[in-house]
Amino acid sequence: MPGLDSVQIISDLSATQHTQYTFALETIYGLTIQINQHTTETTVTASLKNDSQGNGNSQDSGALLNQTTESPGYKYKLSPDWGTGFLWYDTAWNGTPEGEYLVGDGDMLQRYGNAWNNAYNTWADQYTNTFSKQECDRGSGKHPFPDTRERRTWVLDGMMLAVWLCLQPDVESVEYSPDAEKVVFRKQGLETTVRLFLTELEKYLT
Repeated sequence: MPGLDSVQIISDLSATQHTQYTFALETIYGLTIQINQHTTETTVTASLKNDSQGNGNSQDSGALLNQTTESPGYKYKLSPDWGTGFLWYDTAWNGTPEGEYLVGDGDMLQRYGNAWNNAYNTWADQYTNTFSKQECDRGSGKHPFPDTRERRTWVLDGMMLAVWLCLQPDVESVEYSPDAEKVVFRKQGLETTVRLFLTELEKYLT
């Protein structure tokens, strides 16, 4: 999970001018997003640690473009629906298992291993717990995350889960909608999409 200092910097990206800095968001499941701000230009690099060979090498999103499976990849939708689920298939896509719409935890564990799956479950549990705490399930009308900084951190955690998933060879795209707004991550143009997401972060916090 990103530290709050990094989250605050990200929230100011769209308003920052004539500033230079570089910092990275790193996850326990192997994704690193590096953000470089040079005067009025922001660049973003996403890379994935290659643990499959046990050598600690990293690959950026460009190198991962050619790592696809022969069959149609999965199209996932990452979106909270309290009491139902958080990860869905795109049912209009021909790569979706027949008759499936909600992705099972066991399927994700088998496909992608413990590290990402544990982080995903922690992220989902955080939403479920605060949803109940704020009595949203009883029609309180409150936001599940009344604290804006906590909300921003949760939204960023979800974005990083979605980006990691997008970079997997058997994934075509990941649609991420933490609330009303949504963004679609694809390998082609991924870093541009991440940069736009970060600079427009506030609209995903409503």
